[in-house]
Amino acid sequence: MSTDTTAPAEPRPTRLTFGVELEFLVPFLEEGEDDPLAHIEGLPPVYRVKASLREGEGRMRFDDEFIHDGIHELLTSRGLSTRIKEYKYDSDFEQEILAEYTHWRVVDDASIREVGKEDSGWDVVEDDFVEDASIRGLGKEELPVSWTNKYSWAGVEVISPVEHDVPEAFAAIDYARGVLTSAYRCRVNSSTGLHVHVGQRAERFPLQPIRRIASLIWSAENLLVTLNHPSRPANYFTRTFRQRSRLARGRESGPGPWHEELPRRRADVPGATYAGRPFDEPRLCLHYIASDLRHGEEPISWREMSENNKTEQILAFLETREEGCFDPFQYIPGTKRDSTDSERTIRPGSPENQIDNVLNKAPNLDKEIALRAAEMYGSGLEAESPRETFRSRTIPRIRLPHHTAEELENFAEKMDPYGGGGLTFKDLAEDPGVWEGVNQFFQSPSSCDIEYLLNPGARGYVSFRAYSCSRTIEGEHDRTIEFRGAEGTLGNWVVTWAKICIGLVRFAVRAPPDEFLRIVSSCDIADKEDGIFDIIDLLDAIGLPAEAAAAEKRIEQNRKAWQLEYVETEEDKGLP
Repeated sequence: MSTDTTAPAEPRPTRLTFGVELEFLVPFLEEGEDDPLAHIEGLPPVYRVKASLREGEGRMRFDDEFIHDGIHELLTSRGLSTRIKEYKYDSDFEQEILAEYTHWRVVDDASIREVGKEDSGWDVVEDDFVEDASIRGLGKEELPVSWTNKYSWAGVEVISPVEHDVPEAFAAIDYARGVLTSAYRCRVNSSTGLHVHVGQRAERFPLQPIRRIASLIWSAENLLVTLNHPSRPANYFTRTFRQRSRLARGRESGPGPWHEELPRRRADVPGATYAGRPFDEPRLCLHYIASDLRHGEEPISWREMSENNKTEQILAFLETREEGCFDPFQYIPGTKRDSTDSERTIRPGSPENQIDNVLNKAPNLDKEIALRAAEMYGSGLEAESPRETFRSRTIPRIRLPHHTAEELENFAEKMDPYGGGGLTFKDLAEDPGVWEGVNQFFQSPSSCDIEYLLNPGARGYVSFRAYSCSRTIEGEHDRTIEFRGAEGTLGNWVVTWAKICIGLVRFAVRAPPDEFLRIVSSCDIADKEDGIFDIIDLLDAIGLPAEAAAAEKRIEQNRKAWQLEYVETEEDKGLP
């Protein structure tokens, strides 16, 4: 299934695009082995492999590939293309970027693992997950003790095509998960996740939208984590920004991005280069590709093309960013420049030196946000109160969880057999607060600098890795924001979580400044006082009432297991 990408007759805002990664495990046995779950009615038959095919080195890899091929065939037979197909591209560049993302893919992921019968060295531990924690959602009480080590396991990652955020795309994903769970025994555990990538076809998000997206996710992070299992922030691969990012630990806590780190180390070495360029030339990421985009300029993809990022062009671009210059950059080859300009060199400096007059350079629509962030940061001013939503709630507001270091260590310890342990929690940075982050993002001179600020040392709850210096310079095909915080599932939450992730980005890039600021202020209030604004309020406020209703049901179902608490008020006594 693929959505129509034909350009509309009337110009309209570019639709966001997205894709999901479904991570799960499939149990299998050799022919003739007893099936420990054969007595459970309604389960699909267990996957069987011939013992003769499993002899010799690399047998587990063969098993996984055999099962992956079977899933390929299953998806294809049900109308979900798993092979490269014809696709309408707007340019050769877009085809180069998107070609590998136009079909359903089944790939191996070494991080997906289970304690199976080959893992005699591991103790079988209880997994914390409730939803989909066992095969096809069966409760733990229906399963024999230590049943997982009676099987061999194949880790599977199914990746959807890049699609626009239209109903047909979500229906295709819902259909695919149903196909998988009806044909295979599927299990999720602490090693699996549900990842959602949000982008805009082959284009990178320019600096202005990245500032807004980063600001919203930073502001709402403490609310977002209440929608998923509480162990996720303790997972090595889903770290939170507010405690582990460079921004939280202080910008100077580690080496800077390429444009800060390498010049300090190698700029004085004769003949040294940076990304193939002399050190006295401007940085391709900081000064050009990852810089701002003005109305009337070619898209970021134009800057990425090698014929459009020569040193002379970058210097001409920088002239349009000087103080008092507001015209769009429109490079005309062969245009002569003054001799003084031709000898001009641009050397990297500290971020503090690069953000001079940032408010004057911000687009008019975002000046209000930048000014408000600067005003609120450290001012002690009272934030604007949240606005009442039109939809009636079915649960009281949630109290923000504050897990102790001991509780987080316990989560991490339980994830050790599944590869998600390893984090320590004794010396976490103090949360800098909402306005500290928003203020820094709107002062940041480039999207790669924002990625540097948000980098938590590994994959985050949300990842901006595609916007790092290295990936920007090297022209990596990935240019999405990746939401990694959800635990593995093949239930209805797949589609709901995807809609929430897309809705957050859509609101961030399209909301009027006053509405954007109201939400940021509400998140700030939520950090400081329970019972005023929670994740349900956030979803309602950004235009996701159906997802808010689904989230209410999810929270109510998992409240005890996740140790979530309600803030009871007099008004809440009349709730269902």
